[in-house]
Amino acid sequence: MWKPVEHNEDENLLWAQLRAMEWRSWPVFLSQAFVPAFFIFYDVKIILCILVIANLIWGFMARRFVNLWFAYVGVYLVKLSWPVALFSSGYLLMDGRIGTAALAILYVPFCGILGSLTFVSVGKVQGNFIRAIGYTADQEAQRREAINCLMQICNEKKHENP
Repeated sequence: MWKPVEHNEDENLLWAQLRAMEWRSWPVFLSQAFVPAFFIFYDVKIILCILVIANLIWGFMARRFVNLWFAYVGVYLVKLSWPVALFSSGYLLMDGRIGTAALAILYVPFCGILGSLTFVSVGKVQGNFIRAIGYTADQEAQRREAINCLMQICNEKKHENP
């Protein structure tokens, strides 16, 4: 899990922004790991319609809450997307469904476009993630103050010992 005390302010903000971009269209984000395989068994139009509807419904919930564990697991789950897409595309190609095979391999980059079609603000969700990890700007200020103090002590020791 992400530990904000081990990172600086920029890293914490970037982490929260990336999780917010995924979270605001969570069904589409997670679907990268599964939908190409579903193309083997189900009609493409039905799958895509269900996904668009799920993403719209999710938009109402995404602004109100975040779940750190789901966000953490989702990042690793989506790493399966390219192997699943390649396997599914190969299977569909051998099965003679060339158009569906092409869609299966192009689905992962297509998710980036489909995921951006949402009404949920990244900033609002990012703020929720920042609050969920308990990060405050005070922690960053304390860390910088401690570093400055150590630097002063080191500089003073250098001047004492010529």
